[in-house]
Amino acid sequence: MRFVTTKLKNYMIWYLAILIAAGIIREKEAFLILQVGIALVTAVFIEGIFYFIKEKKVFISSSAIISALIISGVMIEGAKSLFIIFAVLVALFSKYLIRWRARHIFNPANLGLLAVSLFFSVGFSWWAGETAWLVIILGLFIAFRMKNFYLVGSYIITTMLCFMAYSL
Repeated sequence: MRFVTTKLKNYMIWYLAILIAAGIIREKEAFLILQVGIALVTAVFIEGIFYFIKEKKVFISSSAIISALIISGVMIEGAKSLFIIFAVLVALFSKYLIRWRARHIFNPANLGLLAVSLFFSVGFSWWAGETAWLVIILGLFIAFRMKNFYLVGSYIITTMLCFMAYSL
């Protein structure tokens, strides 16, 4: 069994896992652990099947873990298991079906969440990221380690411009 990943994906897994753990502790809701578990098991299993069919090897996908953590951390607290599984399935299938030049076009997790909101009218709450100071510290750490400050800067500038436009 292989677990292949990149440095950035490792940072993202740890970043999301820490945010989810902090969210679970803050919310004091045990069912959130089940929600995250359902997303992780579904994502790793389905992506493992895709990879086994393609490469004839057992593989644990770091991108599937990231998608599952994003979906479970954004899905409204106490969401039905069916919604979580559906979002994960759409996310993973989109990676293989909606492609341009051998790369997926959309963020798979976001596409899965969009599909759930369109088909089931489910709301979202980024409950895993409600600890703002932790989001900022971990985000700056990743930006520093990956030397991607231009991405952080462009996000901050875009956000400020949108807030200014909205306030007008």
